[in-house]
Amino acid sequence: MSGGSSVLGDKIAMQQHHDDEQSRGAASAQPPPYTLLTPTPASPNPQPAGPASTSSSPAQTPTPTPTPRQTNEGLPNLNYSLYSPPSFQLSADRTTLTSQNASLSQDASALEAFLRSQATVPPKPQIHIKGSVSNNVQFDLHINLMGLLIPESPESKKDYLRLVSDGELAYRGGIQPELTPATGPGGLAKWCKRFVEDPAPEKTFVMTRVVANLDTTWLEGQLRGVILSTGFQGAVAVEFPVTHSKVVVQAPAKGSKRFKSLSGMWASLKSKTCRFEVVQSVWPFASEMPGVQGRQYVVKSEENWWREWKDAIRYAVATQKKGWITVEDKLEALMEGTQHVGSRPEWGEQYVYSSQESISKV
Repeated sequence: MSGGSSVLGDKIAMQQHHDDEQSRGAASAQPPPYTLLTPTPASPNPQPAGPASTSSSPAQTPTPTPTPRQTNEGLPNLNYSLYSPPSFQLSADRTTLTSQNASLSQDASALEAFLRSQATVPPKPQIHIKGSVSNNVQFDLHINLMGLLIPESPESKKDYLRLVSDGELAYRGGIQPELTPATGPGGLAKWCKRFVEDPAPEKTFVMTRVVANLDTTWLEGQLRGVILSTGFQGAVAVEFPVTHSKVVVQAPAKGSKRFKSLSGMWASLKSKTCRFEVVQSVWPFASEMPGVQGRQYVVKSEENWWREWKDAIRYAVATQKKGWITVEDKLEALMEGTQHVGSRPEWGEQYVYSSQESISKV
């Protein structure tokens, strides 16, 4: 009798295990449980530069961590399909994702769930360095900094959603920035409801992904110094562009007017469209602005990143590279850094690269 009970118990346990597996599989295909989110205190969270720094604690909520569909070895563990959702188009400059999906402008719950899912992936911050002599480009370099926003452990994430604060100038459903209406209780769900119920014939809801607390001034100084060490005396431009930084939900236009490009459509709509730009997905590089005591880093400090990449950047400048700087450039700088890199007619001499002493004349 006891043997029969054991077999029956095993069968029940196996069935429960099977049911649990099915339940977990179904849950992973659903949006994260956004309704369980609670406001987070203002003090632990970094503030974006500019008007965003006036945020108050009720306007911040931590963004949920989605379960990525697959692991891409060597890349941050993200659900990359969120960068190209159905019915959305990416602008030519890769900054803005736009859709006229009717369901998102008619269903407040669907809009909120979509925005929260989009907030779980970061923008792509970059460094763009260009050097030219007499309008002739000598080097044109891009560096991807997105990995500095995503820690290996999900528990170490510091990203959060930030809603516009009361008294902060922003597009709150009009054609110009205003101080009202206030956010009040209800948070993001309330703003989504206002958007859906707004009778305006042309309206957009915009979520912006921003990078906070990265010391770009210090980085630019280091970059210009290492370029100068190569002997290059031409014009140097250093920029910090951020792509995949804006998500735009546009109510379907009433009429048949068409635009040849997303940029043309967006420029036209901005002048007469009722705009809701009240939410940011904030991705801090560090817990505080540069110079603040107790500053903690999501991945590593600016100084540590610079020590890791400065030789590869110097080598890319010396070899007049045009393209992305990657791990391969670090390898080449180590393996081939002391080899002759060719003549530089615009620089006036021939140079030999040294990873230890920068570039010297032949």
